[in-house]
Amino acid sequence: MKTIKLILVLSILFFTHNSHAQFKVYRTFEDAQNDIGEEYDDYSGYFHAMGSVRLKLLKDSIETTVECKNIWGFTYKGAIFRVEKKYSQPAIILSNNNIVYYENGLAHLHMLKFNSNNAEVNVGQACYISTDINSEMIAVPILYRRDVMKRFKKFIKNNPEYKPLGDCILIKVRTLTIIRSCIEEFQKSE
Repeated sequence: MKTIKLILVLSILFFTHNSHAQFKVYRTFEDAQNDIGEEYDDYSGYFHAMGSVRLKLLKDSIETTVECKNIWGFTYKGAIFRVEKKYSQPAIILSNNNIVYYENGLAHLHMLKFNSNNAEVNVGQACYISTDINSEMIAVPILYRRDVMKRFKKFIKNNPEYKPLGDCILIKVRTLTIIRSCIEEFQKSE
């Protein structure tokens, strides 16, 4: 329940803040909880080098970079993003009920920046889950990758309350549409 309140508080604070900043970076989870972050005017892109994503941000017309490995997350145009620590991959939080569901943050940043309904996933995993808004993020396997599949199955085994979700995802051909419907079905059942 505290995590749902956090998302609501962050969203309200973001929308009611009178600054022209569209992008706010949180170094830690505690910073996000307390809305203590670095503000930027806009997002201008990213680059990926040596396994690390760096965001290109504008402040007073000057471009700066922020390494995702050094932050907990950020907000952009009212959306809340978190960084998956293993690969420094940003992910957008799309739902936070009995499980937190995320999708590829770089794709969603592109869609928000250009007011688009689609984008390609060029870096990182397509989607993730976690038990709460600050716990370890686990990639959901879409394409078969041994390491992703192994971590996902271990997560389901260690969290038996998520077995119905795991069964739904692992039994079907995995696409984002199928995974989204499995998440929605699981959240309705709890």
